[in-house]
Amino acid sequence: NERRSECEKALELFRERIPNLSGLCLMSPEEFEANKDVLGEENLLKRARHAVYGHRRTVLAVEALRAGDIATLGELMKQSHVSLRDDYEVTGKELDALFDAAKDLEGVAGVRMTGGGFGGKEDMTVQPYAALMAWYTGLPVKVTYSRNKDMVKEYNYTIRPDMAPTESE
Repeated sequence: NERRSECEKALELFRERIPNLSGLCLMSPEEFEANKDVLGEENLLKRARHAVYGHRRTVLAVEALRAGDIATLGELMKQSHVSLRDDYEVTGKELDALFDAAKDLEGVAGVRMTGGGFGGKEDMTVQPYAALMAWYTGLPVKVTYSRNKDMVKEYNYTIRPDMAPTESE
């Protein structure tokens, strides 16, 4: 895989300055910015930036879910799509068109490409993420979705205590 090879090459170059670095995702954004000049090639910079910042977004998304902060989760999803498009270059024009059409719609907190790349699918933070939020927080979540004033749907999610994740999950 070309992109994986580029990430591995970027990691080798970073190790010239950070010898014990075992993975790009273990770099902080600050470490990345302070050392990115070692990469030289634009593609290596883009791939490494995707890995470093993508890991940080994932950590922040978990925190947002636990806090019940759907707006932050949605914003992180949008940032992720932009990174997949611009830095990892795996989205494709159809997925980008869906992203552009959905990202600012009322009722859509976030949207991003998921899947293996080069033809994945778009996920939006509407119903499924509300259910996930209920699962993580243990709190009931209510989502109202409306395409127009004549069509309003309401979804209520309550997760039973025996369905809640344990510390090992």
